[in-house]
Amino acid sequence: MHRLLRGVPLASVPLLIAYGCTQSGGSEQAPPVDAAARVPQPDANQAGPPSPDQDADDGPEGPSIRYIGRFDTQEPDAPRCGWPGCRVIANFQGSEVSVTLTEHVDDWMVGGPSEWDYAIDGQWQPKLVLAIGQQKISLGTKLGPGQHTVELYKRSEAQTGVTEFDGFDFGTDGVLLSPPRRKKRTIEMVGDSMMTGFGVNGVGPDCPDSNQAAEWADFHISFGALLGQTFDADVYGTAYSGKGITKNIWRPDPWTMPLIFPLANPIDPHTPFDFKGYSPDILIVGIGGLDFAVGQPVDDGPAVLSDFIAGYLAFLGQLRKTYPNAQILCIIGPGIDDGEPNVIRDSVMAGVSGAVEGAKRNGDTKVSYFWPSNSQSIAEVSGCDGHGNPSFHQRVARELAPVVSALMGW
Repeated sequence: MHRLLRGVPLASVPLLIAYGCTQSGGSEQAPPVDAAARVPQPDANQAGPPSPDQDADDGPEGPSIRYIGRFDTQEPDAPRCGWPGCRVIANFQGSEVSVTLTEHVDDWMVGGPSEWDYAIDGQWQPKLVLAIGQQKISLGTKLGPGQHTVELYKRSEAQTGVTEFDGFDFGTDGVLLSPPRRKKRTIEMVGDSMMTGFGVNGVGPDCPDSNQAAEWADFHISFGALLGQTFDADVYGTAYSGKGITKNIWRPDPWTMPLIFPLANPIDPHTPFDFKGYSPDILIVGIGGLDFAVGQPVDDGPAVLSDFIAGYLAFLGQLRKTYPNAQILCIIGPGIDDGEPNVIRDSVMAGVSGAVEGAKRNGDTKVSYFWPSNSQSIAEVSGCDGHGNPSFHQRVARELAPVVSALMGW
């Protein structure tokens, strides 16, 4: 959750202007993309990655690449990832591996380009800081004999860059193998900067360059990602800093979370995500603080509580229609309090609990709420712009774990 976005706001002229901008690398902004990657090795004839619905218990697959998270695949040979936490995983046999990526950064974006983690055989390496445009990056050489695994993991958010995956190269003798199986459990994190790992690696309140910079963000160590590790679950990061339910921190931006939730790429409205067959086991929804925060560039006041409850209730209905069988756990940002203007914490708790109770009255038996404890010391929120540091995210994950365990029987 954003306490106050200093300088250029995260959502400044986002979707409205971004849609008309040209992409980096000299090409016009392409139409949405969703789930396919060129595989330059043996079976390059596959029609792109399977849809996210593939069951963890499916039988053996042929040589292919595993995609986790939302990818815009309207161009099957060049799937794009904007949302944080996207993953690209492949098993291969060979002594080397490189990847070709194209980074798209539009004029309105602040703090890009994107940053990715990568691992070879489960060993995480120094992060990749992308350049704008296309680049081929060596990920590993002189690897030993036998099977190897390569994984890419998007640390940063859509508004600092959208990354196009153009394929792995395993060298002249390399062979793509069947991918690792999907986890049997899936968690989806839906929310604002609290969820994204915004500013987690910075020392605030005002971080160098920009509070929004990709260099300070890291979804990989956010409490959602940590919950995934706790429960051996795949995690989808459907989170975007600066967003609210009825209004965003950047008040002229009309694209609230309910409007961008259905998208494969949150900065392109023409990229509907294919939900066919995919459902997380549990959604953890953490959003609403910005509806009551001091807006930018000119504050128009906090949300009216009744409007917020109605908007949140409608969003719960949208989530339930999308995922009929998932548990929905609504939380409040542990970094917000009532010492700020507009009594934010009490307002959000009243609004979220009111919406959840409304959903229950409407017959939803799989929706609940839980309030992680407020930040226990100023030292916990030492990240950029008053956001949580690694200790904060670890503490919130510890508090949420028994709640998730009780709901899911995990």
